[in-house]
Amino acid sequence: MNNKAYACVEHFLYFIENNLEHNRASTQYLFLIFINFSFFFNGWSQEFPLPQSLEEVYVTSSRFELSNKEVGKSIIKITSKEIEQNQGLTIAQLLNTQVGLTINGNYGQAGSTLSTNIRGGRNRQVLIVIDGVPVNDASQIENNFDLNLIGLEQIEFIEILKGASSVLYGSNASSAVINIVTKKSFKQDIGGTLSSIIGTNNITNQHRHEVHEMQNVASIHGSYKKLSFNSSFSHRFSDGLSALSPENPADNFDEDDFKKTNLYLKLGYTFSKRFSLSTYFNSDRYDSDFDESFGFTDADYNTKNKQERVGVSSVYDYESGSLNLNAAFNNNNRSYDSSYPTKYASKTRNVDVFNKYVFASKLFSLVGVSYNNTEMESYNIPFGSTFFQSDIRSDLANTNSFAPYVNIVYVSKSGLNVDGGVRLNQHSTYGSHLVYSVNPFYSFQLTNQNLKLSASYSTAFITPSLYQLFAPNIGNTLLDPQEDSTLEFGLELSDADVFNLRMTVFQRIQNNFIDYVVSNPTTFEGNYQNILGETTVQGLEAEFKYIGFKHISMNFNYAFVESKEQQLIRIPKHKFNFSTFFDLTDKTNLLLNFQYNSKRISPFQIDSAAIILEAYSLLNMGVAHHLFNDKLKIFANVSNVFDESYQEAYRYSTLGRNYRLGVNFSF
Repeated sequence: MNNKAYACVEHFLYFIENNLEHNRASTQYLFLIFINFSFFFNGWSQEFPLPQSLEEVYVTSSRFELSNKEVGKSIIKITSKEIEQNQGLTIAQLLNTQVGLTINGNYGQAGSTLSTNIRGGRNRQVLIVIDGVPVNDASQIENNFDLNLIGLEQIEFIEILKGASSVLYGSNASSAVINIVTKKSFKQDIGGTLSSIIGTNNITNQHRHEVHEMQNVASIHGSYKKLSFNSSFSHRFSDGLSALSPENPADNFDEDDFKKTNLYLKLGYTFSKRFSLSTYFNSDRYDSDFDESFGFTDADYNTKNKQERVGVSSVYDYESGSLNLNAAFNNNNRSYDSSYPTKYASKTRNVDVFNKYVFASKLFSLVGVSYNNTEMESYNIPFGSTFFQSDIRSDLANTNSFAPYVNIVYVSKSGLNVDGGVRLNQHSTYGSHLVYSVNPFYSFQLTNQNLKLSASYSTAFITPSLYQLFAPNIGNTLLDPQEDSTLEFGLELSDADVFNLRMTVFQRIQNNFIDYVVSNPTTFEGNYQNILGETTVQGLEAEFKYIGFKHISMNFNYAFVESKEQQLIRIPKHKFNFSTFFDLTDKTNLLLNFQYNSKRISPFQIDSAAIILEAYSLLNMGVAHHLFNDKLKIFANVSNVFDESYQEAYRYSTLGRNYRLGVNFSF
């Protein structure tokens, strides 16, 4: 490596050490990465095929398939290729590598409670959408969807739309929308895949090599005349890890097991060239042990969580447009076997009808109406009793909403484009609520690159969850909806076959923020209340993708987020991700991923002082080899290569160095 290259490496390491308050181990990680870069850049032949183009097509921002030049909002796409490259990860682990996303809980015991944080927004401000339909568990405190339930093997691609997006997606779409698109029904001869993964499940400094984790997936797809189908079944099991980490290493906490199954079936039928219909069914469930978080003691507790989702979608195409229908029903059931046994159940019904029309290839219009109904109930065993009794009834804990909406995207030849829309929400409890978005952006061609400048202002609202309204003793039926707005400015410079550089600055303002307020610090008694006044969260996001080399692709991203008025619990102020994918040969690939998280604040305190979770960084790597015309893939990966000790959540176990070995066969 020449002197100029060394100078670049040293400058970059100096920046990380002094500006991101990183530890010594991180320097070792980055040094190893850059040494590898130098070796491959100078020594590899140029015989490998060019990587795929960075010119993506997006659907989440407008529901039209628009190219990157025609989209003015901040959006991330995780492609099917990236999902395949990260086979063996959970969806939470993959999302956690994206710019501005922090998924707390994915580095702990399998089945740990997951918290999705984007731009300082918590679970209730991040909406999960599957195949265009919002999904949630109405019995959850924050009305959120449990990402533990869905398997990555079901997914074709994921798009993450940043900013308030209530115009298209309704309540809870405040800081972001995560749109998960499942694999389509196949219009080809029958085929399928079989895969199996085994691995260790160790905490730091626990150097066991026994198999404590296993995952198996089987899928089959195909078509017969006008009928097409896609189905999969997966099973995952892990043990050997305690949910809580003992304060005294000499204590021996019991292992907490995790078992999960996913069944997925999608059928499609093409009635004519203009009309097609598809339907799907999901059954997802897991069984997980956990410990007593109050007092951080070992316990023999267990939770069972299951959901069934069934839905139908149809498309009728006509000249210059299409009429679309998405309808779905979700049924969720959770139970907790602990010192305070509880059961929860919820049902959600969604119907969304919308018409897409294109005027002269310049004006993309979307007009639609959506309906949502949610209900929940819960049960507990009162003190002195042995039977479950209802404490939240579904005849009281239920809501309905009805909302017409309009969204328009104008794409001009001059490069000045506009995306904007409005939605009128009619809620059974909170009446009418208007939200809107305005997104002008300018896209123009330079000599070899495209430059895009964008601005966006959008509003959103978040209704209180049914639990926050009706939970015994702590619920509050007088809660008002939370109102959010997002202002952002973006710059993007790209060459579809070489690189993409994107930077975004944003400011989110929250009003009527809903939180649990403690009235008695000794007993932690309190209830849910609206916090008066505005809360502001601001930040910066930057991402750089490079595929200019024939044998290597790279992705850097950095996020900064802070709030002057509130503590962002477990959210790092600085977060940095780097990943690179090497074609070692035309059959062998290597993947490296590095992540840095700065110091974070824990919700727990010691002597009225906040507990600070120290900064940490992780290096993961994996290798895959393809055989028999890519029909067979053998892969292995090592996570937390340097076995770094860290805390993702105070007193909870975190994963150390672990190994996985897998095989994938396609037919």
